[in-house]
Formats: sequence, C-alpha cells, structure tokens
Amino acid sequence: MKWINLAVLPLFLMPAFGINAQDSSDDGDGDNETLNIEFKPRVGLGIGMFTFYGDVASNHQGYHPTVSKLGYDISISNPLNDYFDIKFYGMMGTIGANERTLTRNLNFQSDITTGGFVINYNFGHILKKGHFVNPYLGVGFESIEFLSKTDLYDANGNYYHYWSDGSIRDIAENSPMAASANFIYRDYTYETDLRELNLDNLGKYPERTFSVPIQIGAKMDLGKRVKFRIGTSLHLTMSDLIDNVTEESEGNRAGTRGNDKFLFTSFALTYDLKLNRKKKGEDEYQWGPEDCIKDTIDEDNDGIADLCDRCQKTPEGVDVDEFGCPIDSDSDMVPDYVDQEVFSPDSSIVDVEGIALTDEDFLERYLRYTDTTGKYDSEYLEDEDVETTTTGQQVAGNLDQENSRVYRVLVGTSEKEILANDIAGIISFQNYKMVVQGDTTYFVLGEFDTPEGAQRLANLLDSRGISNDGIVETVVKDNGNVDVNPIDPIADVGIGEYPEGSLFRIQVGAFTSRLSNRVFADIPDIAEVVGDDGMVRYYSGEFTTPEDAAKHKIDLLSRGYEGTFIVVFKDGKRVKLSQGGFSVLNPEFDTLNPDRPNPYTVSNSLIKFRVQVGAYALDVPTDVLDLFLQLGNVIPRKDANDNLVKYFIGSFDNYELASEFKKKVILEGITDAFVVGDFKGRTISVQEAFSLILK
Repeated sequence: MKWINLAVLPLFLMPAFGINAQDSSDDGDGDNETLNIEFKPRVGLGIGMFTFYGDVASNHQGYHPTVSKLGYDISISNPLNDYFDIKFYGMMGTIGANERTLTRNLNFQSDITTGGFVINYNFGHILKKGHFVNPYLGVGFESIEFLSKTDLYDANGNYYHYWSDGSIRDIAENSPMAASANFIYRDYTYETDLRELNLDNLGKYPERTFSVPIQIGAKMDLGKRVKFRIGTSLHLTMSDLIDNVTEESEGNRAGTRGNDKFLFTSFALTYDLKLNRKKKGEDEYQWGPEDCIKDTIDEDNDGIADLCDRCQKTPEGVDVDEFGCPIDSDSDMVPDYVDQEVFSPDSSIVDVEGIALTDEDFLERYLRYTDTTGKYDSEYLEDEDVETTTTGQQVAGNLDQENSRVYRVLVGTSEKEILANDIAGIISFQNYKMVVQGDTTYFVLGEFDTPEGAQRLANLLDSRGISNDGIVETVVKDNGNVDVNPIDPIADVGIGEYPEGSLFRIQVGAFTSRLSNRVFADIPDIAEVVGDDGMVRYYSGEFTTPEDAAKHKIDLLSRGYEGTFIVVFKDGKRVKLSQGGFSVLNPEFDTLNPDRPNPYTVSNSLIKFRVQVGAYALDVPTDVLDLFLQLGNVIPRKDANDNLVKYFIGSFDNYELASEFKKKVILEGITDAFVVGDFKGRTISVQEAFSLILK
C-alpha cells in the first residue's frame, strides 16, 4: 500500500474544484455568496534529500552526508488569492540513520511515502510584484506511511557482533569460541523488519502517521510558465516509531521523549498549465472587428482607427496594411518607405536600411565584436582631420561642377608671406582662400570666371600699393586636387572697384607660428593669413551685415573660442566697429588695437594633455598589447594624415602632470612615450596647446 498516500490527492483536490465550480451568485436573499477561486493549476516535479532527526543517531548528532537519503516529490498548486496559494503534493523516498558507539550500535532505514497539502504565503503584502526571486513560507498537513528495517546480518547470513575494540565479528566477544571469531563487515542491506522483531514488546503498531510540514523557500521565474523552486521543509510527525526506538525502549536502546521528525531539502521545476478558460457570458465583452468602425480617432491619418492600429504614428503618406503597419514587401522587418532594398533575397539578414548583409559585412561585424585593440572603437576615427578652407578640395567644393576653372589673384605663398601692411587691404575683399598644391600653399583672392576679371582686381590692388603676384588659374581635377597655374598679365582691362559697404570677419587668434589644420577643424570658413612680420592670423567667415557677424561670433563663443572678436574692413582698410554700423556703448572698446598674439584664444578647460604610447599601421603587437592592458584605458585614434592608429592614455589639465605620468609609462616598458596636446578631442602638438592656453 505504498502509494495509498498519493491516492489521497484527489480527495484534497475535489473540494478545491468544487469551490471553483461555484460562482459569486446568491439564491435571492443575498446571503449565500460563495468564494470564487480561479483554477490556475501549476504542476511541479522535484528532487531532494531526506535528513532524519530521532532517537537513532541522537537527533542527527555527528552529521555525515551519507545519512541523507534521496527523495522525490510531485505537486500541483493553485492560487487562493494574491498572497496565498495551496499546494497538494506526494512525496516518496528513503530516510535512515546509523549510530555506532562503544555501547550502542543501532541502524535503520525506512521507505516512506507522504501525501498532503500546504498553504503558502508569498510576502505579497511586503514585496512589490515583478521580483525575479519570490520567497514563500508555508504550513500544512500530511499523511505518512513508513516501513522501517534494520541491517543485522551480512551477505552470508552472519549476525553482526560488535566488539569493544570497534570491530564487527561473526562470534560474540564473550563467547567461549571468541578466539576463532572472524572479522566481518556490514553490507548495508536492511533485511530485517523492525516491527516484526518486536524488541520492545510494542506489538503490531501502525506503520502510518500524520505530520505537520513547515516549509520555507523561494521561487524564480525562468519564463512565462516555468518556475524554479528551491526550499526546505521540516516534517513534525505524530509518531516516535519510525526508527523503532522510543522512551519505553530499554537498555542501550533507550530513547528520549519526543516524536520523530525529518527534513526534506529539494529543488523543483514547476509548469503553469493555464487550464482556465473564461466562458462567454452576458456580462463579458467580446471584441470584434466592428469595434474598429466605432472609433473615429485616427491620429496618424493612415485610415486605420487608433483602437485597431498596431503601428501608431505612422509617417503621413506611407502605405499601410489592414493593421495600420507600413507595408514591408520583402518581410525583412524594414518597412518599404525606409527600405533601400525593397526586395531583399529571401531569408537574408538585413541592416537597418533593409540592405542584405554580405559575408564581408558579417566578417567586419565579427572583427568588431572580437576586437581587442580598439580598432573598431567608437573613438577610433575621432581624430581624423576635418579639412577646412585650407585645402584644395574645399576650394573645389565652392565651384560649379560645370565650371571648375576659376581665376584669382595670387597675393602670397607659403614661401613668400604677405606684407603685414597689406593684410587689411587683402582680406577686406570677399573670397580670400588658401589652395594647397603639393608642399606649397597659395594665398589667393577673388573668384572670377574670366582672367580679365581677376586682372582688374590685381590692377586695383596695384593702384592701392598692395603687393600681389599677378593672376592664376585654379583647376579642379577629377581626384579633387587643385592645380594652380600662373597666367600672363592682360593689358588694357581697366581697374576694378572696391565693393560698397563694409566686410566683417571674426578674428579667432594671432600666433607667432602656423598651427596645423586640425586645431581649428570645427570652425567653418577658416582663413589663414601669414604676414612677413612673423604673425599668423586666423579669421572665420565673411559677412556683409553686422547682424550676421555678431551671430557668428556668438556661435564661436559657445564653442569655447573666448578670445574671438569682430573686425571691420572698408575701402581696403580696417575701421572701428562704430564705422561698420555697430552701436558701441563703451568708447574705450571702439579702438584699433595693433595685431598681436591674443592674451587668450580658447577656454582653457578645452585643452588637455595626454601621453602617446604607440602608433601602428596594423594591429598592435601582442607584447605591446599586454602593456596596454596593464596600463588600462588606452584610447585609439586614427590619424588620416599618415594613416596610422595612434594610442593615448591619461587626460591632464597641465603639461607638468602629463610629463610626470609619462615617466611612469616609460618605467612600465613603453620607452618611446611622449606628451601631446588635446583640443576638443583632437590631437595637437604640445607647442600648439601652449599657444592656445590663456596667458
């Protein structure tokens, strides 16, 4: 009758089903309302270990893992409300204990089966919903069947005689034949029924009892239906006969007062059957397509009412399906209105633009994923040069594709600077630019479709005593480079005229040496003037109204260029702000200061110093990479000028701190480390950083 306790389960379940079968209605007087518990069964299967606490082994003193026995449980649970649930279960396994001392040698093993229920509390009053781990505490009632046996004989039928020296022999120690006794060993086969031995004259006592289980544990969600449960339960039995030793036992079998108990520690997986199905009733609203017609609100104007629109806020004019979602002809999860490849190959994986990824694309993504050098880091291309008007390509960008041949006046080169006295007269004209051809930088003025126009401007400069080198032809080639070709002077074309009105520029800074292109890479329309006085001046923009100039200055100030100021040119000369149309409240500021290095150019907070620890065209060597990993936070940047990836570490507010840190880096093994400047995330030289720092 081992399985009789499992058969008890339906008897417990029947009342629960009966409760669920009733509804919250009354018989007319309103007093017979019954509890309506929704049937949401969850089945579970678990495995664990039994640990016995009783007279044998003195309540588990001197615990050893072999004393624990394997057990299994099967359960079905259902919520009673938001805080309590009831669990019906069956449990089977083996419990036992062994006690081996000089005066007492007892052992037993019992196969048990249990069936019962537990009501659990889930701490829902305290913990918020949505926890991954949900603790519980429960108490219940159960029936237990046990069949206890002991191990008295070995495999050959020899009775165990325990000697005072700790050995086990086939003859008693006090027997006259003790000298011929042989050593024997326990086979741990529990072959003798303890109740049948009747050692304490207890008779045919019942091998079943009731118990109160107290359990504690936690549940963890593994999915919508699956949960993992771990816990332990203490079973307080109402019998002291499971180990066949009681307080009535005599001699070395004497026990203590109190019933036997055991612990079951287990883990289990549970599955939500979700058997409950709501029945259609008169008071239950049933959704139907006709409800969409009732809704007159269509916020995105796609023809599908919001009540049934699965894709809200579809862009206006986009074709949608019956559910209000944009059409996706190739089912690649990218709607047609943004899909750059409307009919991608079947089963292909696409990017965010709907274009099927090739094997090369997957390889690039894999390399990016496995990258340990920083080559694919988001900062990797941060330091690429953003070319300004100092390049031939940008000059070409200002030309019409059908008219890439432009004539200009050559006013200076990198080998022959502009006379300091001529600077104001030159940059008072629009279209002052620099064109780079090879190693030479050409400073040019004007932009004319014919050489005659450029010649008239050259003649005007000559008439004002402004030095120039005649006219040149600039030709944009297919690769974007610009050729600069000198043109013979053209006679009898007349003299040009100064444009009416004023020209406004923003002076960014004046320095004693040229700065690299990357320093002011984020400033639009940057222009450089190199004078024979040794000063290099940088201007941004050319404006014909004071309002536009003021706006541009504010924009530069917001970028951290705090030393910028507006300069005004008129009739080939620099004039005061008031002469250019500005209202100057303080006359002290309405002066013409001589050009000199600005006391400050940019906000000092934008200037940092870093230590460069390497530069490589390919991947970093393994031994160097190990040093990088030891240093930590090494930042890679690609330099477009030499196509090298350069690596930096640290960020310091002054050169002295960076220099001290460089010494530590050299001691770590990177002997060629050196300090560089960092301006707004762009790498510059230390000298350039010093030029920008507030004096």
